[in-house]
Amino acid sequence: MREEMTNVQCLMTYSFRNWSFGTSSNLQSPVPNPPIPLPMSVFIQIDDKHVPLWRVAWISELPHFCGSADCAREGQYEVRLDNGESVWGSQTERDATLEALEAWREGV
Repeated sequence: MREEMTNVQCLMTYSFRNWSFGTSSNLQSPVPNPPIPLPMSVFIQIDDKHVPLWRVAWISELPHFCGSADCAREGQYEVRLDNGESVWGSQTERDATLEALEAWREGV
């Protein structure tokens, strides 16, 4: 039966494999190689939904305000998706979505 590696063992193995040692006669301290970039997620969480970044059509700059007493979206930001759908989020979620879109665009 094959034993599964724990997270600590994986981290130790990764750390050991990514250290290079000097080849001159005097010993040099180990110098780590640059870290391997982790793959970016193509999903962003807005409210309680995981939205694929490629579905975002536009993001509102200003929070919703209609003045209606029974409006449930006052102060939230609209994220418009393809097919005419929308999700609503806080300013933090709006900013995170903008950052994720910029990072995704740079990676393409």
